[in-house]
Amino acid sequence: MAPKPIADFPRPPDDNGRGVHWSASVYHPSGPSLHEWMRKLQALQIKWVKVLDDSGGSSIELCRALIDSGIMPVVRLFRERPNPDRMGGREVDAVRRLVQAGARYFESNNEPDLPAEWQNSHMPANWLDIVVDNFIWDADLILKEGGLPALPPMGPGSKDNVIGMVVQRGRKDIFERGGWVAIHNYTLNHPLDYPDDPVNQRGEPLTPAAYAELARWQYSHLDPAEAGLRGVTRSDYDKFQGWAWDNRSIQMVNELRAQSSNPGDTIREDPNCFRGYEWFGQDIFAALGFHVPVISTEGGPVVGWGDDKRYAKMNPATQAAYQMEIFRFLQDEAPPWYFSCCTWLLASLPLGDFNPTWDQMSWFTHAWDLQFGLSGELPLLAMMRNTPARVRWELRSDDDDQPDDDVVPPLIDRGVIGGKITAADGAAVAGVALALHDGQKEAAATVSAADGSYQLTASPGRYDLVARWYGPVAHDLSLDPGEQITFDLPDFPAAGQFSILGVVKSADGPGRAGVQVSLQRNGVIHATAVTGTDGSFAFAPALAGAYAVAVNGAAASPSVDPGQPQATVQLLLPGGGEKRYHLSEKRLLTRAETENKRMFYGRVRNAAGQGIKDVELEMRWTNPEPGAHFPRTRTGRDPFKPDPDGYYEFLHSPGEFAISVVQGDFPSDTATGLLTAGILGREGDPITYEVNFELRTTETPVGASSVVRGSIPGGRVGQMMRLWSGGVQREFLLENSREFRFDGLSAGLYALELTGVGLIRPEIVLDGSAEMTLDFPLLGAIVGQVLAPTRNSIALISETYGFTRHAQLSQEGHYRFTNLPAGLYRLELGQMMLSGLRGDGQSVLSAPLIDLTQPTEPRASTLTGLVHDEQARPLRGIVVTLLRDGQALASAATDAEGRFTFTDLAAGLYALAIADAVQAEALQLDGVQMLAVDLTYTPPPLPPTKPLARYYLLAPADRALRPALMRLAAPWLAKQPPGVVGFSQIEAAEAAEIILLGDGVSTAEMAALREGGSQVLAHPLDLIALAAFLQ
Repeated sequence: MAPKPIADFPRPPDDNGRGVHWSASVYHPSGPSLHEWMRKLQALQIKWVKVLDDSGGSSIELCRALIDSGIMPVVRLFRERPNPDRMGGREVDAVRRLVQAGARYFESNNEPDLPAEWQNSHMPANWLDIVVDNFIWDADLILKEGGLPALPPMGPGSKDNVIGMVVQRGRKDIFERGGWVAIHNYTLNHPLDYPDDPVNQRGEPLTPAAYAELARWQYSHLDPAEAGLRGVTRSDYDKFQGWAWDNRSIQMVNELRAQSSNPGDTIREDPNCFRGYEWFGQDIFAALGFHVPVISTEGGPVVGWGDDKRYAKMNPATQAAYQMEIFRFLQDEAPPWYFSCCTWLLASLPLGDFNPTWDQMSWFTHAWDLQFGLSGELPLLAMMRNTPARVRWELRSDDDDQPDDDVVPPLIDRGVIGGKITAADGAAVAGVALALHDGQKEAAATVSAADGSYQLTASPGRYDLVARWYGPVAHDLSLDPGEQITFDLPDFPAAGQFSILGVVKSADGPGRAGVQVSLQRNGVIHATAVTGTDGSFAFAPALAGAYAVAVNGAAASPSVDPGQPQATVQLLLPGGGEKRYHLSEKRLLTRAETENKRMFYGRVRNAAGQGIKDVELEMRWTNPEPGAHFPRTRTGRDPFKPDPDGYYEFLHSPGEFAISVVQGDFPSDTATGLLTAGILGREGDPITYEVNFELRTTETPVGASSVVRGSIPGGRVGQMMRLWSGGVQREFLLENSREFRFDGLSAGLYALELTGVGLIRPEIVLDGSAEMTLDFPLLGAIVGQVLAPTRNSIALISETYGFTRHAQLSQEGHYRFTNLPAGLYRLELGQMMLSGLRGDGQSVLSAPLIDLTQPTEPRASTLTGLVHDEQARPLRGIVVTLLRDGQALASAATDAEGRFTFTDLAAGLYALAIADAVQAEALQLDGVQMLAVDLTYTPPPLPPTKPLARYYLLAPADRALRPALMRLAAPWLAKQPPGVVGFSQIEAAEAAEIILLGDGVSTAEMAALREGGSQVLAHPLDLIALAAFLQ
């Protein structure tokens, strides 16, 4: 059989070879959040993305989005410790559906040469035979479904000849029909030419300048006190000073280099580096006689890695330089069979994976902000956006010889939302805490200034604007790159110092200690408190207005204002009762929330809202076979989840399930009717439920005869009303009368929801006996006209309730929205936004004319220049920040010539900054022309000549006592500031501070250490005296 030509393997359009590993999670964003991530990948000019699938299709939506964005997914069918198993029906079905979605490349195993990938960490003696046989099985199944199977990647540096064993079994045809090879060629902290570099080959010594440069961090040029003024603690300062070299002196590094050189080593002797792809290419051709695609499904440089002690740890600057060179190599030099390197790792926390280990390895991360002066992104990302990518050399046509200016991505990677907050009388409202929320995550935060103004800078996306002590003030604001949105907040409550005091008491009199109380407003819990021994609690809201204070079974609605800044409440609870695990919430997640997960998850908490660890739960299904074994789990097994103590989860398949607590200490409610298939409108979708339990005392309500009733004029027949109390809901379908009624209600806090609108009354306080009547008309309308519209429809967003509606524009640009409740609205058409429309729910509101015939603001200016030192020498790798109105819009690192460039800029005044200092300001752009500005910059001085911050010198007069002194000092050293521990005066001389333990250093030797610039703290005691001192 003739092998499949390399040119026939699927490639992304305009393939440039750039790749990245998506995340370490099998579950992924969906909806608007997913679309935003696609925009980020396109700005980075990524063409290959490695993703994880739960082996049940959890990555299908992500793969579709990648393919629609011109990006090729590479899918690993993830199974926890997959060996010695092989693919089954679940995995085959996932491959079939992923192929239908457009995915082609599949991995079915991962690093099987490591015990961590085997069940019970047990690797049998014939493990390689098992891996080869399972690969053949899996490959046949994948090929049958139209996929392309990967030979499993081994751990970094592996030399196992797996492909040769496949050929020995007579299955060379797998690679003739589309098999390919996955590899994991991390750089570690090796240079890209390793093992041919001079350090590995000849032990080339390190110069002091190179040692100091690689040890540089944000404030390495400052002393501890000066760094402390910038928010760096002494312990962090010491850690950062010694981080790059793990506190090894230059002499120690050079000694290690001399001892550990490997003259004549080639990639055959040491493939544990980026060039490991060469080793695999050689083995593939030797075994097959032809090449197949090789893709690094993990690899590349990772910040913080320092496996080889001859080299410095990988810092953000070296990581960026290495990765950009890898991209250039893949684009211009890589062999045609080496398709891409999907570098580990795009993001962790922003993609919902809370593992801190993965987070510090990510490109989008705050893990290195303090140490290296970053802001949630590695410098690599700015370089990727700013460096035009080209189609790979072997795929270029004659017209591709020169870079196309059109492929330069937009450099403005952030936008600004700002405005002014005013009270009903027009006075400025200062001190309001505002935040932009992307889903449940906070993207930016600020506090309004004395004049009421505020400004928030964030990456492109869709956000809710939320005010502390109030709730959402704007929903679904769309922020584009470089955009500045003005969003004023009129008629806002007064800010100030207010207090709400209260007590929770039993009906028979005593105060109730340890009860969790919540303070709510506009459907948001703004604060919680736990009652003291006398049942008292207190809140200090910073905004005037009406609030709801609630506990389980009682609620009150206090109000505060500047004239009456303090309110008091009393919440009465019945006494007695028995403890029980109550079902507090059972919720089917929306499509957007589900993020392709197929699971039940939740938490078990106590009455104070705290997670309870090690509680056992069981998942059952309907119509089980006799003797069926039902899965169980315990809370608190995953320490990386938020609120981990009470967290649990179950994975599920299609069916109907029930979950209950089976701890055995107290009775439990059962969450029944958990359908995972056949849900109307969700057929074939991944399904996830949140199921929470609360351990609390069962109490008989004081009364259960309250009523909530009313009417919805303009509502639809069959429109659903829901009355919520905690996670429990009651439902009511509107009939012809449009009236609704909920009766038999006990005391407490409720929320009323109308489908299609949202929460129409987020806080309803009932006492268990009174009746509440609510009329909520949907008779309002908003009409208007758009001149010269650029689209066929216009969007209406409710700021009050959060819903969005769309209306078609007529040929003349007319639109009409009907059946609207009273509230505040805004209109959006492309980048046009018209806000501040207030409807009364009863009448027709005519919106102002939207005239799009006016020319739009041009965004075509370019700001460029060179950065050089005082001797006019170009400075490479200097990060230049573009500012507008004091807000950072984008950053760019200078190239080898010292050049930086920002494009697609609107008219306005800009400034340029390096580090924390503005280098040029009042730079006027007209939105069309280019402006060139050169900057003279003096880099910070190199770190102090002492490479070590601290050295603990153990120096007993009798050298034979060194081991005894080490054992004696170990507990004491564990409590001291970090530093190097050793026995050498030569090493100690490299430290700024020396702590001497022992009587083996003479007075003259101590004087020499001090004259060398070290501060010496001496404890020249014998071993017996030291034993007493160290206690």
